[in-house]
Amino acid sequence: MASQQIRLFLADVDGTLVTQEKVLTDRAIAAVAKLKQAGILFAITSGRPPRGMSMLVEPLQLTTPIAAFNGGVFVRPDMSVIEQRTIPEALTPAVIDVLGGHGIDVWVYRGADWFVQNLHGPHVAREAWTVKFDPTLVDSYASVSDGVAKVVGVSDDYDAVQKAVDAVRDRFGDHVSAADPSLTTPMSPTPTPTRAPWPVTCPRSTASHPNRSPRSATSPTTCSCSPTRD
Repeated sequence: MASQQIRLFLADVDGTLVTQEKVLTDRAIAAVAKLKQAGILFAITSGRPPRGMSMLVEPLQLTTPIAAFNGGVFVRPDMSVIEQRTIPEALTPAVIDVLGGHGIDVWVYRGADWFVQNLHGPHVAREAWTVKFDPTLVDSYASVSDGVAKVVGVSDDYDAVQKAVDAVRDRFGDHVSAADPSLTTPMSPTPTPTRAPWPVTCPRSTASHPNRSPRSATSPTTCSCSPTRD
């Protein structure tokens, strides 16, 4: 049987497209260029917020939609929104309260913005360095609880995070997905899946991609909460 022609190559970002040090290498840039020369479209997906991938657009000459929050938000290379899914506004404050009640710091992502209540909280500096933009400091999340794409609880206390994951699942399981993504890619809002009209290659495994490795000592343990599928 003749093999299908590859039309699109879809790549994860952290530990796959960029190194564990978050560096986009000349070799990766050259590989993407060769794909385009072969007539293969190239696109990226990540648990990062949209702005956290904007620095990749120019060196990779991206023209395809970008999937942020693992498909929760689709944006164009100019960061304009194509489609997004958000946590129901009535649930966001309750989710934040549950996470905070377990003693873990909370981050809120809405549109292109990242909000925190403590600029010096666990792993804020590391995240800002990774995504190449700083969070916005707020006294309360009440004013930014609408249109939220993702809520993240961050701590170095694994047991506290796991308890928070369980609590969110028990209380909001029908409306919000929650996971501890410390050893995997963070979960994000995901729209109802559709079948792509072209063969897709998506490199994910540790075995075939030596850049990918388990959580390091500098990586936060997190609880990531996002909308469920309809």
